Amino acid sequence: MLGMAIAGSAASERWAAWAFLKRWMLQVSPLFAEIRPREMVLLSLVAGFGEEALFRGVIQPLSGTWLASLLFAVIHVLRWDSDGIKMMAFYMPFGLLLGELYVLTGNLWGCCIAHTLYDLIALWWMQRLLRR
Repeated sequence: MLGMAIAGSAASERWAAWAFLKRWMLQVSPLFAEIRPREMVLLSLVAGFGEEALFRGVIQPLSGTWLASLLFAVIHVLRWDSDGIKMMAFYMPFGLLLGELYVLTGNLWGCCIAHTLYDLIALWWMQRLLRR
């Protein structure tokens, strides 16, 4: 997923199908433009562990992997337009991967760590692009 995000942000200059990713990044980047490394780590930990505890630990056992992943994708949509639908299509597979990791291991730790690392690298990548 991270590879898709990085490749998509780089490809958006040449391939219009990925331009939504760059628009999304520009929408959320002001929120993270001045965040310090320590805050980046803390935010990633809270989001990674908090979201996984909710979606994999509470929602998925009650509703299944697909619905939990759909809800996970929905909360990451900023606006309900064509870009928002594309973002859902981007986050749904990430939710499914995390959901299946939970099913395979029966443990939230792997999901929490994977989500935290994804968020941390994504925040770092956004800052890197903003500083150019």
